[in-house]
Amino acid sequence: MIKPEENINTDINQKPSTPGSVKKQRVTVIICSVAVLILIFMICYFVTYRENMAERLAAEREMAEINAVLNVETIYSNVYVNDINIGGLTKEQAKQTLEAQNTSAMTTEKIGYIWDDENYHREFTFEQLGASYDFERAINEAYSFGRINSDPRARYAEIIENKDRGTYIRADWVFDEKKAEECVDLVCKDIDKDAVNASVSYSGGKLSFSDSQTGRKVDRDRLVEMTNSVLETRESGDIVLEVEITEPEFTREELEFEPEVIGSCTSAYGTGNNDRVENLRIAAEKINGKIIYPGKTFSTNEALSPFTEESGYKYAGAYINGELVEDIGGGVCQVSSALYNAALNAELYIAERYNHSKKVGYMDYGYDATLAGDVKDLKITNNTSAPVIIQAKLENNAVKIDIVGKEEHDPGRTIEFFNKKTGETDSTVTYELYKNVYQNGELTDTVKINKSTYNTK
Repeated sequence: MIKPEENINTDINQKPSTPGSVKKQRVTVIICSVAVLILIFMICYFVTYRENMAERLAAEREMAEINAVLNVETIYSNVYVNDINIGGLTKEQAKQTLEAQNTSAMTTEKIGYIWDDENYHREFTFEQLGASYDFERAINEAYSFGRINSDPRARYAEIIENKDRGTYIRADWVFDEKKAEECVDLVCKDIDKDAVNASVSYSGGKLSFSDSQTGRKVDRDRLVEMTNSVLETRESGDIVLEVEITEPEFTREELEFEPEVIGSCTSAYGTGNNDRVENLRIAAEKINGKIIYPGKTFSTNEALSPFTEESGYKYAGAYINGELVEDIGGGVCQVSSALYNAALNAELYIAERYNHSKKVGYMDYGYDATLAGDVKDLKITNNTSAPVIIQAKLENNAVKIDIVGKEEHDPGRTIEFFNKKTGETDSTVTYELYKNVYQNGELTDTVKINKSTYNTK
């Protein structure tokens, strides 16, 4: 049993804790704790920093690798145009490479044009025919590969993946239609030949005839179409020409006939005006020997033109707007009027004719035929089966015109012309010209030829 006094002594010998010492102990503990925490934080931070630094460096190395692949001015690898690898080339280098190989192919591939009838064979290369590839679009498409996506990693992945599979682009096949047509035109020029009509000439009362010749013609439009079809195959080929044989309009057998005068007219003129007579001579000379083939139309204006002093025409009296004035070629209407009457007597078809504004002294009403530039003309159509030849000259102070041709009417057929007045006003008079047709002396028909109105004032 412990004695109370001993307990009291023990307690008295221990030093009691003061408030200040307790506080210091607490501060020391806190500081130590904070230091430990800071140390732990610094260790964690250092470890994390090293990890982040490694990741950043790895990312930077990756991006550097990606950028090294992406940031080039050349087409990415394994990109083909028409099976030609243009990867690693600039656009210009790719164009030169493709065009060099294309030119070689275009000068090898050909189209042959064949016509067996004359052993005809002509060739043109695809280059001459204007065939080519549109490399511009294909190269732009090749260059765009791997550059469209905005995400560089996605672009990089696409490019890397393409190293195994490759990207294949076809250039558009085009050809210059104008060049192809120019080549076709050369072929047509080789083959085409106009048919030649038989012709006739008349001299000294005798006819001579030339032979006709058949022609030939390639269907140009069809040949262009066939050429384009071969070009579209991109391979050489031959085209057998489709040649049409063309027949002449007139053969010698169709033109040959025994010539005779089928219509005539003689129109007297005065000798007081030498310039007018000279105009008559020139006009008669211009139409003399003119041949009108069957179905063809003769223009008097065209034959007599141009009405100029350089052509030899003189100034002489002529009706213009109803007034008698001096005009270049004045008087030639007497030649056209004589020709009109000769054609009527030959019973040729009158396609165009006009009367004068006033009656002329050398022809009765309805028998004249005036000319006025391109406005008024005398046009005669040969409605017979044989050529007709105009014979014109001045003889015994008269314009004499004969039409030589083939008489196709019955031997007993005869004709006569007459005019009659059909109207009159204070300032005009109207006449109509008619033709009576007789068969063996019997009237069988009366035909109205023209209606002509003349000024009387």
